[in-house]
Amino acid sequence: DLLIGAALLALIIFLLISSIVLLSVRFELFVSPSSVTATTFDAVGVEGILKSSVRPTSIIIRYGTNNVTKLVDKDGFYYQEARIVLRDSLSDITGISEIPEEEYRETKISKSIQLDFEPAVNQRLLYGSLFLEDGSFGDFENIREVLMPLANDTSIYIMTSDGKFFRINNKAINYMPYVDNLSKQKYAKYYSLEELFDSSSDVLISDGAISIPGYITASPFNEENSGPVSRSVFSSRYDFANRIQELDGTTITSNDYGRELLKISPDGRVLYSNTDALSNPVKTSMTSSLVIAYLFLDKFNLNNDVYTVEDVRDFTENGTNGYTFLLAPRIDGLRACLKNEDINTEISVVNGRVYSFSGLFRTYDESTEESSEAADEYVFSALDVLNINYDSIKSLVGFKDSIELFDRISLIDVVYVYDDELNYVPAYKMIIGGKIFYFSTLSGEVF
Repeated sequence: DLLIGAALLALIIFLLISSIVLLSVRFELFVSPSSVTATTFDAVGVEGILKSSVRPTSIIIRYGTNNVTKLVDKDGFYYQEARIVLRDSLSDITGISEIPEEEYRETKISKSIQLDFEPAVNQRLLYGSLFLEDGSFGDFENIREVLMPLANDTSIYIMTSDGKFFRINNKAINYMPYVDNLSKQKYAKYYSLEELFDSSSDVLISDGAISIPGYITASPFNEENSGPVSRSVFSSRYDFANRIQELDGTTITSNDYGRELLKISPDGRVLYSNTDALSNPVKTSMTSSLVIAYLFLDKFNLNNDVYTVEDVRDFTENGTNGYTFLLAPRIDGLRACLKNEDINTEISVVNGRVYSFSGLFRTYDESTEESSEAADEYVFSALDVLNINYDSIKSLVGFKDSIELFDRISLIDVVYVYDDELNYVPAYKMIIGGKIFYFSTLSGEVF
């Protein structure tokens, strides 16, 4: 028995070591060895970063005609299951073809799960987040929707940001047990504007108001932690850096005659630049650059908010190539938006190093929740805010009647918006006639 026990222990140890080696080999596909000169990567940490870097804005589940729900995937639970199915499908593509919009809409009627990305997700970024080698769905860049039928269809469907539709064929029928489990529970019903008002828009709207709390926020930076935060950025260079505190409380840390500079403002805004990153060219993949960006972002993310990448752009300066990532936080699963569509966080990575960074950071906790015992009495539905602001919208967009207003709606989403004091206010984001509107769910007013 002792010999058998010893043999089993040895086998377990061997399998554990083998799994660690395989995991390390796996991540060499995504993190180029050359970039390790700038940052040391932990395999498990890389996996977490890539998994969380892309999340849909909302998830729509259809169990059939007039039986639809729209989820705020607070913990990314449903997307992680959809992500596995999506990865398996894209690993085994048997064909891809462009299809007419009518076929795409007909497929939506069946039992399915739809991943909405607003703004549209870059397909290179989506491939990286799925741990797939460089590939392509087709001759397009950004994906607005991913539709996965869950019955009698082995295909996955794509709607691009420019309104094209594609069917991706694979061998297996998509299956998600958590979606089936949800059908047995109580969930909010959603209806399309087409169903409710005979509109040409298939945008979904809830059958009632959505009660979501607002949060009073504050800057996460103060006299006690601004020094350690700056030290984490400059590392050993911090001891030789120049440090200035301005009258308004802004701290400025610079090194090497200003070639590397960090500015932390009292309202939580951060600016960083390092022109030395343009020297010593090193080839770094997009995925490893993304990991570097997230590790740098975490130095300031004292609230441990979830950040998702909303766009990735090629960066070129003085003959040096890299990547610029645009990110935004998710608060309770909802996208946090700045008014006027300003960028929340922007990071440029070249040669395996951060070249520039700008971001806005706010902290909050449950005790700062702005709510009321009579929440149901003042939370406005999407139809309420359209009715309240009808004349204002009409003057900006121009339409004949309510039906034409519904026809021109291409998006209704629940988000958080920063108000003038940078607090988180729950709001409906609507795109009407190509114009973006934010309406507070608490007051019904437009921002």
